[in-house]
Amino acid sequence: MFAAIAATTDEEIIMEIGELVRRAGHHHADRIAFVCGDTQMTFREFDRATDRLAHHLLALGLAPGQHVGVLLPNGIEVVVAYYALAKAGLVRVPLHPKDTPTDLSTKAEFAAVRAVLSDGQKIDGIDLTLSLDDIQEAGRRPTVGGDRPCQIDRDPEAALRLGFTGGTTGRAKAVVLTTRGELFDSLNESTPRKRVLGIIGHPA
Repeated sequence: MFAAIAATTDEEIIMEIGELVRRAGHHHADRIAFVCGDTQMTFREFDRATDRLAHHLLALGLAPGQHVGVLLPNGIEVVVAYYALAKAGLVRVPLHPKDTPTDLSTKAEFAAVRAVLSDGQKIDGIDLTLSLDDIQEAGRRPTVGGDRPCQIDRDPEAALRLGFTGGTTGRAKAVVLTTRGELFDSLNESTPRKRVLGIIGHPA
C-alpha cells in the first residue's frame, strides 16, 4: 500500500510533518486521500483523525520522544497511526505482524517501546496497547484536545522512526530515521512541480 500527501512547493521545504498534513487538509480538503476496500478518507478527514489520535496518545500519558510500536495490518488506520505519532512528537517503531511473539518482545524491549498500536496482538512487557477499534474511535470523535491541531515541535535531526533490519546475518538491528531523512527520501522521488510525502506499508 502506498499513501501520498502533497507536501511542498518549489519555493519552500517544510521540515515539520504535521504542518504538511495540515496544509494538505486545507488545500485538498474534500479530495480523496486514501481508499482501502469500501472505505475512503479525504485529506480534511485525515488531518482531523491524525490530530485526534495524537491528542489521545498524549492524554494517555505518553510523552514526546518516547517510542511506540505499530503492529497493524495494511490499511488506512496504519497511515493515520504513523502521522498521528509524528504530530505527537512520538517515535514510531514499525513491527511486523508475522514476527514471532519472542521476536516482537525482543524488539520492543530493545527499542524501549512504551506502548503499542495493535490489531489484537499483545506483546509481553508492554502494558499500554491500543486496538484497531481504539484507533478508529479516537479518530472519529474529539477527546481531550478537541479538534485543535496537535503540534509538537521536533528537531529535524531527532528520531522520527526506529526501524529494524531483516536480521538475515544475525539478530535484527535497529536503524534510526530522522524527520529530515524521511522527508528527503520522499522528495527524491517527487516531481519538479509537486513533492510528496509517502508511507509504504508491510508487504501483503
